[in-house]
Amino acid sequence: MSRDTRAGVAQFGASRDITKPTLAGSADRLLADARNACQREGISATRRDLLARVAKRVSLSQPEVACRLGGTVRRGGAEAASTVAGMRHRRDPVSRLAARILGAREREVFLARRDARPDDVVALHQLAARIGLSVERVYELEASARHKLDISLG
Repeated sequence: MSRDTRAGVAQFGASRDITKPTLAGSADRLLADARNACQREGISATRRDLLARVAKRVSLSQPEVACRLGGTVRRGGAEAASTVAGMRHRRDPVSRLAARILGAREREVFLARRDARPDDVVALHQLAARIGLSVERVYELEASARHKLDISLG
C-alpha cells in the first residue's frame, strides 16, 4: 500500500468522523423531515423508509445511519420515534405549563410552532390545514398562547 493510498484512507475516515456529531445533533430534524416526506407521499413511515431517506440526505449507508442514530428509530418505525418525542414533551416544564393553561387548539398550535423552524412556511400551512384554520388564525393562536405563558411565567 502506497503512502498516498494510506493518506486517502485516513482522510476518508476523518471525514466520516466529522459526520457523526453532525448527524447526532440533527437526528430529530432529519427524522421529522423524513416522516413528513413519507406523509406527503402517502406511505407509512417505516423504520426502513426513514433510514433510507436520512441515509440519502446525509450521504451515508443505511447501516451507518442506523448505528449513528442509535435508539432514536426503533423497530416500531415512526410511531416509536414519535412516542419518544411525546415523552420528552411531557417532561418539559413549558409543555406541562402549556397543558395546564392553554386550550386544546392553542396548545396544539403552540407546541407545533415551537418545534418547527420559524421560516418553515410549508409546515405552517400544513398545520393550518390539519386544524382547519387560516394561517392568520394560527398566528393569532400562537401569539395568544405565548402571551398567556409569558404572563404565567412572570
